Amino acid sequence: MSSRWPSYKELEEQVTLLNLALVNGRIQKVRDPDRSSVALKVRFPGRTFFLTLSGDPDRGRIELSLKQPPTLPQPTGIGRWVRAHIAGGRILAIELHPEDRVVTLKTARGSLCLELLPQAPNLYTLSEDGRVMGWTKRIPSRGLKLGQKWTAPERPQGLVLETMSNIDERLSGLSQEEALKIISERLGTPHEEMVNPVDDTERELRHCKRLIKQTRDRLKRLCDGLWSDLERAERAEMWREEGELLKSHLNQLKRGLTQVSVTDWYDPDMGQRVIELDPKLDGLENIERRFQRHRKALKGATIATERLSVADHQLETLEEISSRLSEGPLEELKSELAEAGIYRAKQKQRRPQQQEKRLPYRVFWSATGEVIWLGRGGNDNHLTTFQSARGQDLWVHTRDVPGAHVIIPLAHRGHTPHRETILDAAALSVHHSKQRDEEGVALYFTERKHLRPVPGGPPGKVMVSSSKTVIADQVSERVTRLYEEAQRRTATSS
Repeated sequence: MSSRWPSYKELEEQVTLLNLALVNGRIQKVRDPDRSSVALKVRFPGRTFFLTLSGDPDRGRIELSLKQPPTLPQPTGIGRWVRAHIAGGRILAIELHPEDRVVTLKTARGSLCLELLPQAPNLYTLSEDGRVMGWTKRIPSRGLKLGQKWTAPERPQGLVLETMSNIDERLSGLSQEEALKIISERLGTPHEEMVNPVDDTERELRHCKRLIKQTRDRLKRLCDGLWSDLERAERAEMWREEGELLKSHLNQLKRGLTQVSVTDWYDPDMGQRVIELDPKLDGLENIERRFQRHRKALKGATIATERLSVADHQLETLEEISSRLSEGPLEELKSELAEAGIYRAKQKQRRPQQQEKRLPYRVFWSATGEVIWLGRGGNDNHLTTFQSARGQDLWVHTRDVPGAHVIIPLAHRGHTPHRETILDAAALSVHHSKQRDEEGVALYFTERKHLRPVPGGPPGKVMVSSSKTVIADQVSERVTRLYEEAQRRTATSS
């Protein structure tokens, strides 16, 4: 389905087939094969595909596979955005730009835009209204900036795109199964396996075999554990003997001893036996521990023998039932195993409903999708900074002027937030202070660990031991965008 740099004609046919095959598919999961790629797990009833979009400079591509691609230990920035905005939604369309080799995958909450240009391949994430939210390359081509509208790259002069004039006639009338058949031929996968990898009969057979195997393995593990208990019970007599021998040498047993050598009356030759001691216990406590282990071992042997007999009988019953119902029906197999006391259906635990805890801050999202906390004021500022925030999280506040505490919580230690996120946080801080209408306001910018509350001072008043300075700009525009995004997300989640 892919080559290193497909021609526009090849890409046109490929995108048309992918659109026919994957439209309305649900994006279940997101994987990060490398720093330049995103792989989407697309799910239909009874079938699963993996669609990879890569802006790799050496191997930019869009490809479909049945095999799950690898993923990085830590998600990439673009991968986090896709998980937050696109995962869980359905594919609305996969389209090719009419002017160049640019593929767009659209969903209700955002899009992925893949530029397959040999001179500057890149993968962009776009908001619902087409604004750039991230990219895979460090420096995007054409000077695009975060929050700007995405525009198509300028086509070189004299470049003529060879299109498939008859593509609509050949492909527009195809059904999803027919499109998958063409794709399967190129993947080298049988069409039946791609369209319906497991039919209902085979699926029930697999469930039956899995249930029998899991039940058999569980009973065998139980029997192995019970035999281990019986083997430990064989040491019961040894514990009793050591207790009796220690009783006759009680005067030698002092706290702190790790072992003692005593005459072994149970040995025909009356040799010496070395007995290990717990140095934290005195003589009587070491002796009592021996007799406790003796009693426990005898009791455990009785219980283990009874349970082992029951487990052996259950194994025999399982083999008898599996000889008749190894191929189903599944519900009858479950019923007979349940009657024999071997199988118990898993019950979903009901979690007690808890009232939502009131947060001392409001949540906003920056132009790059990173989270910003805005303290609600007064004591809530104190709680936001010194209880909700961690030491490495970033704190933003106007200099020497009262205002709300603003926190940028970091995803992990060592993470550096985007410059746009810092400026968005600064705009919120200025907007919620006495310098609201001023321009070029200087603000504190530091890690939370450099703050201390003023002893005896009002809630929210702090001492700053180390900080940097950030200058706020475009405050009004940033605050408007932040509030609109917060309202949109709140409405969507409710």
